[in-house]
Amino acid sequence: MQIKSPISIHGLDSVNYLKHKEELIDLYTLSFTEGKYAQYISPDAIEISLDEIMRIGFGFMAFNNEELIGAILCLSLKNDPDFPFDSHQNIDPKKTLYIADIMVDPGFRGQGVASTLIEHLLKESKPKPYTDVVIRVWDKNIPAVSLYRKLSFTEIDTISQTKLHKIDKKPFEMKKIYMHKKI
Repeated sequence: MQIKSPISIHGLDSVNYLKHKEELIDLYTLSFTEGKYAQYISPDAIEISLDEIMRIGFGFMAFNNEELIGAILCLSLKNDPDFPFDSHQNIDPKKTLYIADIMVDPGFRGQGVASTLIEHLLKESKPKPYTDVVIRVWDKNIPAVSLYRKLSFTEIDTISQTKLHKIDKKPFEMKKIYMHKKI
């Protein structure tokens, strides 16, 4: 699909989350359980994850005309239980924004949606008390890793997470890269 007009960005908070919840669940499903980088995530787990992020976090949504084509969800890094805090004493978790999810409709990938969302987030978050931003990405998702490098994120650590294969639902180890940027 082709973006037909300039992408419009709208804030996402606990109030308008309810208005767009079903669309966001669909977008999450398309982004993480379909395509080349798919894994199995139950619909219930998706809803619980989104509900929790939006209970304590915020984000932005990208629209092409009236169609939701992307979203970025964030919270304070102190809320990421997997971050290796002991290894990164120089990163203050209370002053570090954690990008929990970036979702782009597969039909609109490669057209600048993710970079527009990240750039908008960093511009809009600047007045807030954040000095740093961290994102976590699957090491096999080369397009995403390349995008974050292009946006001046640097790799700072890795973790392993057990996920389920999309087809057979068998567990596999997913290596995740934490990437960091000063803002």
